[in-house]
Amino acid sequence: MQDDASLDGLYAQYGDGKIARKDLEAAIYNMIRKMIPCIQGLTREDSEDFAPWLYPRIGRAVDVYRDTGSSFAAHITTMIHMGAREYKRSHFKRRKTEDAAWTSSVCDWRVGEAEFSGDDPACVEGAEPGGKGRGGIVKNSRQALTLILKCCEHVSDDFLERAAPRVGVEAGVLREMTGALVQDRARRIAKAQRLQRHANALLCRIVALEKFLCETVGDEALRKRLEARVAFCRDKLARIRERLTKLRRHPSNAMIARLLGVKKGTVDSAMHALRLSARKGLCIPD
Repeated sequence: MQDDASLDGLYAQYGDGKIARKDLEAAIYNMIRKMIPCIQGLTREDSEDFAPWLYPRIGRAVDVYRDTGSSFAAHITTMIHMGAREYKRSHFKRRKTEDAAWTSSVCDWRVGEAEFSGDDPACVEGAEPGGKGRGGIVKNSRQALTLILKCCEHVSDDFLERAAPRVGVEAGVLREMTGALVQDRARRIAKAQRLQRHANALLCRIVALEKFLCETVGDEALRKRLEARVAFCRDKLARIRERLTKLRRHPSNAMIARLLGVKKGTVDSAMHALRLSARKGLCIPD
């Protein structure tokens, strides 16, 4: 291929010092953009995001390449295809999770739309007389607002703009509430990551101490100190693991109640009603 030949030629010029590193990386980036339409499984939206996502790997690919039989163009092509598989595996999995979460909730806004707008519920597709939607989970604005706050990390600003009038909250206030919960969730995740790093360091220290303990022969005083140190580290590791299991990463009902200025039991009641409705065929996480 002409692109392959040009890439190999550019790499040879780069090795001879005739062109700069940025020119070589720019040529590789252009090659990636040309190859994207040929990669199976990438939509047009993915195509716009994939090239910038893969760009940081270009420099590493140039650094690790060694002329051991395969051409530089073949090396870059392999990097692109491997990156595409990783991109599809990670991004598609997250997208399916989000789609599943909101297919079970956002679509049911149509059932509750009549309640929010004052229309006859019987005129809404999928609704039954009396305002009970077939398979719907959102029965009133309080439940809808609770569900939005509970799933704050999955909502977009556009969705909040459209949902705010239906739950009786201004769009700016709703964005502030979800933003506060998202920030709190980010702090909790950062705390969990710090605890996990600490736990990993303690585990490595325990392994090293136990190895040293096995190699220590004859010095009973040293062995006792090592055993005490190992016991201390194990106890500390157990406490950190217990904290990790108790650390919530999503908004609790108490947090949502404080944000709304209501009692925790009110939020508990709304979530309980949603979970009962979810048993009809939808799935709402605890």
